[in-house]
Amino acid sequence: TDHDPGTLNLVLESVPLQQWDHRKTESIAGGTTPLPDPVIECRHLEWGKHNTGDMEPLGSFELIVASDLIYCDEVIRPLLETISALLAKTPGSAAFICGSFRLSAGGESEFTECCEALGLRVEDKGAGEGLSETFWLRRLTASSHESTRREDSLQHTFEVTSSR
Repeated sequence: TDHDPGTLNLVLESVPLQQWDHRKTESIAGGTTPLPDPVIECRHLEWGKHNTGDMEPLGSFELIVASDLIYCDEVIRPLLETISALLAKTPGSAAFICGSFRLSAGGESEFTECCEALGLRVEDKGAGEGLSETFWLRRLTASSHESTRREDSLQHTFEVTSSR
């Protein structure tokens, strides 16, 4: 977040609302499929203020979603270093980063150079039809692995739509 404690509190309040009785979730084939207990956690992380070794206790994540975090060019490198440190290096893992305003020309090249230096593959998803021209979405994956069926499946299930 933008370090606003109210935002973090709102997320913490919404976590229990995201729970469901997963033991009763019906499968497509019918019947119920027991699923492991979901783990939903929310913690404050001040990215860019520590070295990436400090994030080790957090583990790695198969999915990272970041929205409207790049408010000036100076935050690009620390944000991408944090994403690189936390993104699982497994097939199918991805970080989706979006913003509601365009990066500057210098910010665009900083973003590209940082991703290359950190071994992150960038896929520009563009603004999407019907969305604001200033909206952008990028998908980042660790470039150490090749595309897999699971990664392709994630790409197809992630659609950007608008009801404008």
